[in-house]
Amino acid sequence: MPPELEVNVSLGDLAQQLDAQRFVGRHTERALVAEALAGSRSSRLVYVHGRGGVGKSALCRAVARDAELGGYRVHRLDGRTLTPDPDELRAAFVAAADHSALLIIDEIDQLAAMRVAVRDLLVQVMPASSVVVLVGRCAPDRTWFDAGLDQVVVELRLRPLGHADALELLCRLGVHDAAVCGRLVRWSGGSPLALIVAAQSAQERRLGMPVPPPALGVDGDVEALLADRLGGGELSGVDPDVLDVAGVASVVDARVLAAALPGGPVRGGLAQLRDLSTAERLGARVSLHRLLRSAVRARLASTDPDRYRTLVMRTAEHLRHRALTEDHRLLLELADLVEDPELPLSFDPGTSYFPDRVRAGDLDAVARVHDPTAGWFGRLRRWCEDAPESVLIVRHADGTPASLVVLSTPASLPGWAAGFIEVAPAVDHAARAGHLDESFFAHTSVVIDPPVDSDELAEMMQVGNSAGFARGLVRSQRYGYLTAVGRREWGAADLLGYRELPELRRSDDGRELFTLRSDFGPDGLIGMVFAIIQEEQLGVASVAGSRGVELIDALRHFHDDDALRRCRIDGDPDEVRAVVRAAVDAAFGDGPTDAVLRQALVRAYLDVDGGHAPARAELHMSRSSFYRHLQRARQRLADSAR
Repeated sequence: MPPELEVNVSLGDLAQQLDAQRFVGRHTERALVAEALAGSRSSRLVYVHGRGGVGKSALCRAVARDAELGGYRVHRLDGRTLTPDPDELRAAFVAAADHSALLIIDEIDQLAAMRVAVRDLLVQVMPASSVVVLVGRCAPDRTWFDAGLDQVVVELRLRPLGHADALELLCRLGVHDAAVCGRLVRWSGGSPLALIVAAQSAQERRLGMPVPPPALGVDGDVEALLADRLGGGELSGVDPDVLDVAGVASVVDARVLAAALPGGPVRGGLAQLRDLSTAERLGARVSLHRLLRSAVRARLASTDPDRYRTLVMRTAEHLRHRALTEDHRLLLELADLVEDPELPLSFDPGTSYFPDRVRAGDLDAVARVHDPTAGWFGRLRRWCEDAPESVLIVRHADGTPASLVVLSTPASLPGWAAGFIEVAPAVDHAARAGHLDESFFAHTSVVIDPPVDSDELAEMMQVGNSAGFARGLVRSQRYGYLTAVGRREWGAADLLGYRELPELRRSDDGRELFTLRSDFGPDGLIGMVFAIIQEEQLGVASVAGSRGVELIDALRHFHDDDALRRCRIDGDPDEVRAVVRAAVDAAFGDGPTDAVLRQALVRAYLDVDGGHAPARAELHMSRSSFYRHLQRARQRLADSAR
């Protein structure tokens, strides 16, 4: 509730009171500054950095309020308004030194070109009794720690809110429904700005809380508003084509841009992305803020679906090739192009969980919920002590262990584990089938702290599986073996093609063990994920060779001369169109079913006055029925290329 209004309370005072009421968490960060002000730590300069929307400015305001309540004088400067002139900067810092014990400089990135001068002026002008808080997007470079300054400078990376703090923020914003809160926390990734925008939008429009659908994000208006708040005026300086690619691809580099935008602005476009406050630099690569990327992607998919499909497929083909030939870990970026949220692979880190190596005390956590005298527990202890590189821990955001799994390959399997009941039957099966060297084995899976719902379970699996690839425990083997305890719904494992091997059912001291196997295909998981993307975007479940993909791509751009010139079918646009028409004529027979499928394809794509809406109307079909027929027609055309 807003504070009681008084005539002597200004709008600024009211805003500060309301801001304080909704601020949550950041206890460690606030305590650090408070201890520095009190003189109980040597740190005098705190460099806070983090991505856009993570709450840096809100933390500054909270720190300022804390200091003022403690009787300290506070002075604030903004890097956007400071003149990059040494004399004027000196004057500003001298004024702050005379009037404050706490100096806060927000948007310090705006002075990056003068970072050495800024550092030197602060060191020379500010008294040792004062504390300086610098706030920016980028981490401080090493110049801030030269000449012994590491004794008084501390780097503080601001991370998203933890699960509990995010829930508390939603509560303070008037959102109390537990199911809605859980979905919003996962969607937001702990971003305070995203949570505020979603909650305020719902309240202002009186629409009920937006709930993430299964594909691209939350309510479109919310995503558009969030994109505007995150990107601000910065996005207007980015080439629209480049921004679209950054919305589609989880990580962008020069090669991704060149593949997605043949002949497009590669070097300049990458530089534009790197300069955004909502982008994270990953060496020579750039990743747009997850929520901004989702908003850009959702906008493109709704306003120009054909272009969206084209960019997704170009990016997918590029990443598939690089993952197979250069770095298997690019599978995670390829998997980010999958729209099905149940796929248990993802580039983005979890909001509730993170992966880690086994550490001291983890077995004690397992022992608190499972019998430590059981035979399997002793075997798990052996793994943790003698082969910890094979044990992957998934932890809650607070660091407590949530689950673990042991992953092995024939090359990494220790001799002493070869007879363990969890793994030996699966290894023997792979050997008898003749594909041992093409297999990996996931076994001894233990849930320590069960997820609260299916969404958290999916996230826990994503984090664990992704970490397995990132750490090289699993590469792109063709066959995967998964051993679990007890009969259960296999859930996301079904999506990756896992099927139970009934002959491997076995008992271990009262435990029922089940083993599932998946044949991912000749290109392993990389190929399977690419096939899922291909099916989602092109409506083609499987294509023998690339000719089918080329035909579908040309079909979708049948009236776009520029797109047809870029496609991989030889000839000018009219010649490509002739190839497509001939393929359509050859793909369908004279029967009534074939006639309907052909009509759907021709009216939707080939006719100048056609399109999806006219085709559906002429065929007198519901929307769902029409798109099922159109998918079958595209599949038939692709199959005809075999």
